[in-house]
Amino acid sequence: MSIDDFINSVAAKDFNSAENVFKELMQNRVQDALDQQKILVAGQVFGEEEDDIEDFEPEEDYDDEDEPEDEEVEDNDP
Repeated sequence: MSIDDFINSVAAKDFNSAENVFKELMQNRVQDALDQQKILVAGQVFGEEEDDIEDFEPEEDYDDEDEPEDEEVEDNDP
């Protein structure tokens, strides 16, 4: 079915046929759009777009200065 069939049905005032052609045309377009979205989502889920994934980097750097140093404890027993 094509748009020409729809137009010819409307011009001939065969509205039942026009309705069926219109429904089929819309169903095909919706199905095509859904198929495209499925392909897009599958690509995102299965990692075909790896360039968009950022490497993990810690937000803060920890230096040795932040950690307490081991100090020798003097024994002050009398």
